[in-house]
Amino acid sequence: MAITFLDTFDPGSDTALPSHTPDVNVAGQSWQQQSGSFTVFAARYLRSASFGDVATINLALANGRLAARGQFKSGFTRMDIILRWQDANNYLFVRVEERGNLSLREVV
Repeated sequence: MAITFLDTFDPGSDTALPSHTPDVNVAGQSWQQQSGSFTVFAARYLRSASFGDVATINLALANGRLAARGQFKSGFTRMDIILRWQDANNYLFVRVEERGNLSLREVV
């Protein structure tokens, strides 16, 4: 399967997420901050301004595989990866917890 999207969050300097260009982006879409604000830092990590902020990118895929890698920083015990976004009240996501739990969740 060909890679249609890859983002290592390596901007070279601190960059607001909407101005950041992913490494591979076949669909050509840009990151959208649904709530809050995100910054991509030169040290290759992404940080939101507050807990619960949401950023999405439309990959225009009906089916696909997802792989993600993350590291928990002090005080944070989970990360959510949105799979399908309609709006703030309708989305499907995977929750990854620091202690190893993985769950598929839906907000409707």
